[in-house]
Amino acid sequence: MTIIARRRLFVVLAGLVAMLCMGMGGTTSTDMVKRIPQPDRSFTVYVVDVEDVSYVVEDFSVDGMTMVPVFIGRAEASIDFANVSSVAFIHSGKKLVASVSFRDGDEREVTVNPDTQFYGRVKWGLMRLAARDIRSLTFRGTGANE
Repeated sequence: MTIIARRRLFVVLAGLVAMLCMGMGGTTSTDMVKRIPQPDRSFTVYVVDVEDVSYVVEDFSVDGMTMVPVFIGRAEASIDFANVSSVAFIHSGKKLVASVSFRDGDEREVTVNPDTQFYGRVKWGLMRLAARDIRSLTFRGTGANE
């Protein structure tokens, strides 16, 4: 075998070993929730997702904000968590309708962007959940400042 052939074989084998080593990273997701935004106020919420799994979430927020962006007709608005008693999400095609029950007894239907991301702490770790994956929210916390 000539020196040039040996070098080519070495380059091919080194490339093959490098590709095999890259594939040894495992199946862990790099998209896991490693941290959550620090909310401006602390709310505890009982969440039921679309698979009927329920859990209690502390420090519940939308990107650290304790308000949720909604549409009332064509108007953009935000609803303060402190005013909310519960929310039932109604999946209607591409639209996500939220029936909001307020602490003062009022009720209103609004539209929520299904991609809105909620964050919080559960007893076993951190969580992120898209609005489209939520069936209902029941607010338990007071919204006291941290």
